[in-house]
Amino acid sequence: MSDSDLIRHLASEGRVVTAGGCVIFLEREEFIEVLKRQEEPLVVCSLKGTLKNRHTYLTSYRGMLFAHRAKSPIELEGYDLINAQEIRFGGRRLR
Repeated sequence: MSDSDLIRHLASEGRVVTAGGCVIFLEREEFIEVLKRQEEPLVVCSLKGTLKNRHTYLTSYRGMLFAHRAKSPIELEGYDLINAQEIRFGGRRLR
């Protein structure tokens, strides 16, 4: 089953919500600064690649979504982390 077939199937069961809006990509320091502004930040992390690892981080702040992509991981001790297999937004993978 392709990704689009799976999404259609899950949507027919009411198990998929499609989001609209934007994702704001930040540099590492800016992303960490957004995390520091929050009382209990939640960060979704995803790792892709076999030879060239690509770390993707996503958090929300004041109703906006902020992301950071990096070749090396960010040290995020003390934050609530969710390790995701993949991060998608509006049906598309964040690359």
